[in-house]
Amino acid sequence: MILAAFAAAFEGKAQINAYAAVTGISGTTLSLSNVNQTYHTFNAGDQIIIMQMQDDVVGSKKNNNSNYGKVGMAANAGIYEVATIASVAGLPNSLTVTAAPAHAYAFGGASSVQIISFRKYGSPDYVTTAAITALPWNGKIGGVVAMQVSGKLTVAYPITADGAGFRGGSASANYEVNCETAVYASSSSNYAARGEGIQVNNTGYLYGRNPLASGGGGGSDDNGGGAGGGNYSAGGQGGAGWTCTMTPVGGYGGNALSAYIQNSRFFMGGGGGGGQQNNSVGSAGSNGGGIVILKANSLATSCSGSVTISANGANAANSGNDGAGGGGAGGTVLMNVNTFSASASCPLKVQGNGGNGGNVTDANSHGGGGGGGQGVVLYPGAQPTTNITTTTNVGVGGLNSGSAGASSANSGSGTNSAGVLANSGFVFLPVKLAAFTGQLVDGSVVLKWETAMEKNNDHFEIERSVSGGDFATIGEVRGVGNSDVLTDYAFTDPAPVAGVNSYRLKQVDIDGTATYSAVVAIEVSVAAGNFTVYPNPVVDAFTVRLSGVTAGSCTVTLFDLSGKAVYMTTAQANGALIPVTLSRRPVPGIYVISVRTQQAQMTGKIVVR
Repeated sequence: MILAAFAAAFEGKAQINAYAAVTGISGTTLSLSNVNQTYHTFNAGDQIIIMQMQDDVVGSKKNNNSNYGKVGMAANAGIYEVATIASVAGLPNSLTVTAAPAHAYAFGGASSVQIISFRKYGSPDYVTTAAITALPWNGKIGGVVAMQVSGKLTVAYPITADGAGFRGGSASANYEVNCETAVYASSSSNYAARGEGIQVNNTGYLYGRNPLASGGGGGSDDNGGGAGGGNYSAGGQGGAGWTCTMTPVGGYGGNALSAYIQNSRFFMGGGGGGGQQNNSVGSAGSNGGGIVILKANSLATSCSGSVTISANGANAANSGNDGAGGGGAGGTVLMNVNTFSASASCPLKVQGNGGNGGNVTDANSHGGGGGGGQGVVLYPGAQPTTNITTTTNVGVGGLNSGSAGASSANSGSGTNSAGVLANSGFVFLPVKLAAFTGQLVDGSVVLKWETAMEKNNDHFEIERSVSGGDFATIGEVRGVGNSDVLTDYAFTDPAPVAGVNSYRLKQVDIDGTATYSAVVAIEVSVAAGNFTVYPNPVVDAFTVRLSGVTAGSCTVTLFDLSGKAVYMTTAQANGALIPVTLSRRPVPGIYVISVRTQQAQMTGKIVVR
């Protein structure tokens, strides 16, 4: 075995998702292989996550030199989207979704794509009843836990993808010559295997010191330590090896991916590289952390002690008088949750920590394993801190010997918890808003927006704030529900108020979940003319007398003090006089009156009795 297996770590934990490898996409049809429905089934009407796990990210850097395996681009690796199943009649060979995927996915020799059931729980609330974990990644499927609760998710047991990510590399065959520093990429098992990362290894070189993308490099002869895998930060370099202090032969750490993590992209942790051996007591690299995706309106905790949501990299095993394996990088945790209320009696730990490199237990110096790079924890909003601790710590480099005061391999790079990304914008939005604009046209504000994708979209509420005041709803537009094509919408505010009018969209899902757009600000100039209203206070009718402007057809609108339009009419001016009869009298109170003519927009106040 080139890649190490860590199945024992998953005993006693429940797996909840269905998985399948995607071998091709044509329109709405997904061709499948390696279908696993042991723990859940794919059903029409259910949601799935389509995710590109690996792609060709190193380009031409596939030769035995110091550039081997360096990431030059993200390509499609890490992209994902949510889709809805239309039919499962073709299983196990295919299924269809309701609309063609929005992203393009790659299916070459360096690429892999899978689908994961986005399992729903609760009606609307749900309390976990057992520990939950991911199916370990096997090179085709697994590594991801994905669940959604429309109401409150109460975490009573751990939810983890620890060590479920990209696999660690195996230790070498028994072999010893001298300190071989230039083995960057090799097809010989005399050198340890590199860990797995965000590119399928189709280079012809399974072994060697250099990483392939985020997978840590393997140790070289003599007894070099394996390197840590990479994710948000790079993995640590493996220990120097037996008598190789001046010419180190430890593996190089898996590449850092922080530059590529964005709204539509994140990754599993890279596997650690194996240790090089000649005495059969080296150790393999360990697995990276997988991915945990949680979507809920709110999250609470209930337990004795504490509870964990994590995608930690695994720790590598220790070695004897041989090289030790590198630690796996931390994976990714996406906390798509609106509000948190962790209990003081059950604090929550959210983790994407790198795994530790293996220690050398022999009294003489060999090569300890490099520490895994830190993973990522994503909060779309502010980071919760009340009874919640969030960490993405780097893995610690393993000791190079068992002697007192021994040196160590390198730990994963970066400052601890740099991978905790609050206000990140990562969110499984039911609607992907492509554009939102506003324009003043003949005294009205015309708002236009476009969606690139909609999932369970019920409606949009249009909200307005005047000159920095509170937002108030001024209208509503129904959504199309589900769509993966561009959809255009528009709304006209016929009576904006003089000053700065700020608009935003409140998108409301079918289950009541709401998200807000960015704000569009439109300035409406104060008119040169003015007007008076009599009588004022008003009962059922009043007259507007214009001054400084001429009028023909006019629009008169009453707003309550929150900015909501409560009455609007179009009237014909009689010279400078505009008679208005309230066909639907507002409740008594103070109102802003807006008068819009072809020349001007003017506002004032009236009292309705």
